Amino acid sequence: MNKPQLSDFELTQSDLTKYESQKNSYNAMLNKVNDAKRKWNTVIIILCVSLFLCFFITGCVFWWKANNESGGYSAITIVLLLLSFIVCPLLGYLFYLGEWATSKFEKWKERIFLNGLSFSADKNHYIDSNLEAKIEQFNRAIALYEDYLEKSKKDFWINLNPYEFEREVARLFEKLGFKTRNTKGSGDGGVDIVLEGNGKKIAVQCKHHAAPVGPNYIRELIGLTASQGYFACIFVSLNGYTKTAENEAKQSKVAIKLLSLNDLIKLNER
Repeated sequence: MNKPQLSDFELTQSDLTKYESQKNSYNAMLNKVNDAKRKWNTVIIILCVSLFLCFFITGCVFWWKANNESGGYSAITIVLLLLSFIVCPLLGYLFYLGEWATSKFEKWKERIFLNGLSFSADKNHYIDSNLEAKIEQFNRAIALYEDYLEKSKKDFWINLNPYEFEREVARLFEKLGFKTRNTKGSGDGGVDIVLEGNGKKIAVQCKHHAAPVGPNYIRELIGLTASQGYFACIFVSLNGYTKTAENEAKQSKVAIKLLSLNDLIKLNER
């Protein structure tokens, strides 16, 4: 795999510089929006609290007067207390802008607020969407290339633990076009990964052992493949196989493929 070049995506270094400048402008706009929202919410909170205190204190005063004069409650007391406990929270709900707009109403409030700003809050006003798409494709290609380089090193596979080894083997087969499913647990004699392709299932067993795999493991996988109706099986061993294990695979009536560390690196290069 060759390292992706900017020219492969019709990009130049000046395009990257331009995009960074656009992103900085867009981020500056987002900071302005967040600052405007904080100020707006502060005003709404102060207003709601002020109204609550005004209605509540006034209601208490009317209650005190009515209680002293007639020993009961006045209608205005009830109205003021209702205003303090119902209207003020309702105003907060109607006008407060949450950090994230999730419901239709919150999104509508957010849209009205953004439309009222003195500057554009539209991302497309700051960033060229075509340029951004090309750069995202380039970055994805670079990430794949770096992943390829990392997995071309023996130390990458050696330093994995057994569960990580299984996951990375599954990802490798996904790159080759298979659908993969890691099974629960990885006990001896069990199938660690199930591959699906062309309507057929293939059993995969992985061993991250420091020593070559012996014939017993090969026999167990062959038996599982035959008994559970798999089309074929693949054994993946970090440190290869004993001669007896290789002979066991050659004599098998079940289709079996033995893969070692060098084979994994070659598959990664496809």
